[in-house]
Amino acid sequence: MKIIQRVNFKYLTVVLVMVAVIVVSMALNAGASEKKIPSDLYKYYTTISVSEGDTLWKIAGEYCDTNYTSYADYISEIKAINDMKSDKLYAGGSITVYYYSREYK
Repeated sequence: MKIIQRVNFKYLTVVLVMVAVIVVSMALNAGASEKKIPSDLYKYYTTISVSEGDTLWKIAGEYCDTNYTSYADYISEIKAINDMKSDKLYAGGSITVYYYSREYK
């Protein structure tokens, strides 16, 4: 009986340590991906028309600047704003993008 209790205690300890490592790594990773936006910038949204040959990467190249952590993060947010499940764009369609500006509009 004592052997079973020791084995169960070892498994419980291992599982708790693994859970703690996962939680800490997720917390650290979440903080690393967030970039602090300067307080003198305003966030704006605009709708753009999609032209033949447009891609999310091309659009990110136009609207994504040093206020974003990466093109991939910008694209992920654009996809979420537009409820997009894939990266495919259709010519003649439109999507909403966002950008930052120091100018108050």
